[in-house]
Amino acid sequence: MRVGLKPPASASRLKQDANVLVAVTGAPSDADLCALLLQHFGLDASDHMPSTSAPSRSQPAGRAGGRAASAAGPADGGDAPATVEAFVELNRRLIEMEREAEVAQAEEETSLYSPETAQARGRTLLNLRVDNIEGGLLGRTLLTLVSNKGYGAGGPPVELPPHKFGPHDVVALRPNRGPADGPAVVSGVIYRIRDTSVVVAIDEAPDEGLDQPLRLEKLANEVTYQRLRGTLDSLLRVTAGTAFISDGRLLPGAAVVDVVFGRREARFAAAPPEVQAFNRGLDQSQLSAVSLALSSQDVALVHGPPGTGKTTAVVEIILQEVARGSRVLAAAASNIAVDNLVERLVRADPKLKLVRMGHPARLLPAVLDSSLEAHVLRSDNSALARDCRAEIKDINCKLLKLGPRDRAERRGLRGDLRRLGKEERKRQEAAVAEVIRGSRVVCCTLTGVAHRQLEAQLFDVAVVDEAAQALEAATWGALLRARRAVLAGDHLQLPPTVVSEEAARLNIGIITPYNGQVALLKELRPERMGGALEISSVDGFQGREKEAIIISAVRSNDAGVVGFLSDRRRMNVAVTRARRHCALVCDSETVSHDPFLKRLVEYFSANGEYASAAELVPDA
Repeated sequence: MRVGLKPPASASRLKQDANVLVAVTGAPSDADLCALLLQHFGLDASDHMPSTSAPSRSQPAGRAGGRAASAAGPADGGDAPATVEAFVELNRRLIEMEREAEVAQAEEETSLYSPETAQARGRTLLNLRVDNIEGGLLGRTLLTLVSNKGYGAGGPPVELPPHKFGPHDVVALRPNRGPADGPAVVSGVIYRIRDTSVVVAIDEAPDEGLDQPLRLEKLANEVTYQRLRGTLDSLLRVTAGTAFISDGRLLPGAAVVDVVFGRREARFAAAPPEVQAFNRGLDQSQLSAVSLALSSQDVALVHGPPGTGKTTAVVEIILQEVARGSRVLAAAASNIAVDNLVERLVRADPKLKLVRMGHPARLLPAVLDSSLEAHVLRSDNSALARDCRAEIKDINCKLLKLGPRDRAERRGLRGDLRRLGKEERKRQEAAVAEVIRGSRVVCCTLTGVAHRQLEAQLFDVAVVDEAAQALEAATWGALLRARRAVLAGDHLQLPPTVVSEEAARLNIGIITPYNGQVALLKELRPERMGGALEISSVDGFQGREKEAIIISAVRSNDAGVVGFLSDRRRMNVAVTRARRHCALVCDSETVSHDPFLKRLVEYFSANGEYASAAELVPDA
């Protein structure tokens, strides 16, 4: 089903480029593609585009120019592997590539440069000392670090040098003059940044090492990759029916898996519900999107260009779901997107029982009152835990003043800390469980779904905003925890951020009509890429897409014989597998003996970049 979210007037205009009219709204429909192919290449592709057939309830005829779309229906393949197992295998490789790239980037900043150069580049802070230690939520310890320069002189705090650290960065504290590859004193997450101090949240203060000059270094975030791998494991277990959570229940996302991997079509209520909107300002296209989501029995999609009101529609969907008794998991790829959703939900219904999961250092000030920490601090259990924290702070202050010879006293105080920390965690975990259980809407990032605090939480519906900006593996973290899913976004806006250049390249496919060429290209493919760089015949790509497609035409002879290339239908399939970029590698003199292929080459030359083999391969 396609319904519209009207874009602003400026987005609905048409622009003319080389006689091809393209609506500046989003991906063209199958009907749009058929019209372009017929106009420019004389191809009738309707037989290969099922969605251009007779209209039905799930596929209305046509598409209004300048309108964005909400959609739901069977997965149409996309560029996803055909099976869950293949998808998981591919994404495990991609995640490992990304992890290795991030680790290499972090190590380069600290190992290739002297400490002074690294500090000048803003990647390291040198000569710090611990000024204060206090307790934080759930047994965390907060270290306040200040410059060691001028310590003991009694003057005002010294400003830290310019740096690139920010809240939520994963960091390590090392001895100030210790080797780059030496062990860290402790690692943690930056909690707060001020001109004269950095506050780092750690799980537990180490027995020793904090009483010396320290340096602060940024690390790769290994936790994110651990969670992504765990999500892929859960996807396999859901498929096998063995995805049990801690209390013995099964993860409920099997229906969503079946739809996304094309095992069956999406299902909808026979009669779409009438929507009495909480937001009276919704237009008809937004109301249609809300109705679509509420009638879905498994998967619904909401699509629209920037400024069409997708998030406004998502907020209404969540409020409607809560009103009919559903428990909602609301997630997005970035903290900013989640905070934006939280702000709008709270503004729409200040009494909504909502909790924003996540480290407070990662949240905007406007949503802190909705954070898990704020809810916990208002609870009775937290009041009892505060007494423990006060004692913990006193003990930590005593530890800072002890010298190396006070080992017996240090051991005794450490024992007191462990006892108090255990009691504090017990009370705060009870408070956390109470807050989460009582929330009708739980908001977090997609990787945050895998946090142990949500391990035993299941939902009626998972709503993912800005879905096109998320890694697929991360999105499954939310989808597996609910019976139904609503995804909103625009695949023509920013894609996920990928550090690994190799992983980013792997959404490329090579198509050639000859099996011999397929075999040769696979032999030439770098071993490290494995099957991630897909090389196949035209038939192998039927019904699927890649961000970029390279077509290898193969044929080159003086007689101008083009063989299989003369089959327009097969070339149509090859060209239309590309989402963003299509490259044609051919002997233009040979293929130009065929009228259709000649028009195709001329179109590529007129509307794209043209390069001869002599430019690319010197001895060609």
